[in-house]
Amino acid sequence: SSPLIVEGANLFLTPLARQELSKAGCVIVKDSSANKCGVICSSMEIIASMLLSKEEFLELKPVLVEDVLKVLRKHAESEAQLMFREYKANPAAPLTPVSQQISYAINRSTDSFAALLETLSQDEVRRLTPVIRKNLPKSLMDKAWDRFEERVPPAYIRFQLACILASQLVYSEGVSYATSISDEMLGKWLLRYLERSVDADTLARKIGGGDQLSTEERDLVAQILRRGGARTMIDHHIKE
Repeated sequence: SSPLIVEGANLFLTPLARQELSKAGCVIVKDSSANKCGVICSSMEIIASMLLSKEEFLELKPVLVEDVLKVLRKHAESEAQLMFREYKANPAAPLTPVSQQISYAINRSTDSFAALLETLSQDEVRRLTPVIRKNLPKSLMDKAWDRFEERVPPAYIRFQLACILASQLVYSEGVSYATSISDEMLGKWLLRYLERSVDADTLARKIGGGDQLSTEERDLVAQILRRGGARTMIDHHIKE
């Protein structure tokens, strides 16, 4: 009789149960989507243990917990928005495969970008690490960013970068966009995507702050709006 089931535990429903419940009209949020924040939280715990002493952690804990929750809510919102955006495009299909497609797209993108990062020099990777700071709890980064590179192993830094950028690509552009890029090109494409994202953020800050744009910047904004503005407005429910 329930119209919606959110799987709050791993393997809460069997595949057959999901199939039969979906046929009966029940919308199911699969465990891989419902529990994703658990994996993210574990990752932040690991990084905190690398960066903070026990005394520092206990002192920072009240603020850190709130900051962790902010990060988790942001990720949960991104997952839910994409999941239901994809579902809205094909409401006749069950929601469970959408969760599986999102996980596949993120994992594939993560693997491709991680492989590319292995080919970059330490200086090239270092130029990308501000992305990590932007996506981890603010209080933790304010307290310990100056020791981040010293205490976090290079392999873990690369893995964090790959996870963050892959998730950003899939959540922003959708599953079909991420899966349409070939395995050979995906890693390089993600690097270009990061570079263009920095450019877009810079333009957005200038516009939001009322700054004067150059002629070149105005032309670039016009091109962006003409080429992708309408789809973005539809996908993200802007002006509805």
